[in-house]
Amino acid sequence: MDEVKCEMIQILFKDLFEETIEIVTHVSESLGQSIIEKLKGTELDESFP
Repeated sequence: MDEVKCEMIQILFKDLFEETIEIVTHVSESLGQSIIEKLKGTELDESFP
């Protein structure tokens, strides 16, 4: 996930949860896949390849 997408997601989460959520760009492949699976069907789903 590139830096621009991370920034966009941080802004969205800040709007949703009214607090800043840090997003780490270096996560394990399995954690990344788990996150992508949980986001399927959401607005963020389109942000991931």
